[in-house]
Amino acid sequence: MKNNNDTMTKAAIQRIKELECPTGELEGRIARILERYDVASSREVEIEISSSSDMDDGQLYKIQLPGEAQSIMVEAKTGMDDYVTIVTDVYMDGVITE
Repeated sequence: MKNNNDTMTKAAIQRIKELECPTGELEGRIARILERYDVASSREVEIEISSSSDMDDGQLYKIQLPGEAQSIMVEAKTGMDDYVTIVTDVYMDGVITE
């Protein structure tokens, strides 16, 4: 990430790490957080669900920001009653964020 945008991206990642939301709303919530922190417009953010054999009880979301080589990866799992999705980890290109 670039210059001042790096600080905003780190703040957005911290907020994404705390996310719990109704199932089916995660992608929209992530896009809105990135927009709120001036990282990228929610219309420009590309989010895809990756199928990962390492995650038996969750899903991996790949977030591609416009003009950036790095992707933000979000691991999330569904709560016991399948009504809530909980973010369990967020990292960038294999580097765990603090």
